[in-house]
Amino acid sequence: MAEVLPEVPVRHWVCTFPWGVRAVLGYDKELCQAAVSAFAKELSRSLKRRAKRRLGLGSVDQALTGSVAVVQRTDSALRLNVHIHLVRQSPPRAISSSWGSVRAATHPHQRRGWEGPDGGGFW
Repeated sequence: MAEVLPEVPVRHWVCTFPWGVRAVLGYDKELCQAAVSAFAKELSRSLKRRAKRRLGLGSVDQALTGSVAVVQRTDSALRLNVHIHLVRQSPPRAISSSWGSVRAATHPHQRRGWEGPDGGGFW
């Protein structure tokens, strides 16, 4: 992991599906690939939109996100139970137009680390 993700806080996201969908995803590689892609793209889009608002960016393209996704096919009982684990840097970073510096998108009510006002993860 150290070679893949930078030394920044990360957030672990899990996408689960209804049982009938899990079975179909377990036997259809292309559909499973599309589900992973859709999950990663939607999460990235949402986080970029939030970073644009919080950092006052001119475009969502200035918000940088990076992630690693893994498909877990079974549960602890080795039953077919397709779900997606995605690790993403939290919060997104942004390239500043001045000097190409990178800054983090933070929430004004953060108390410690990268936590939100309720103590849970905001991003």
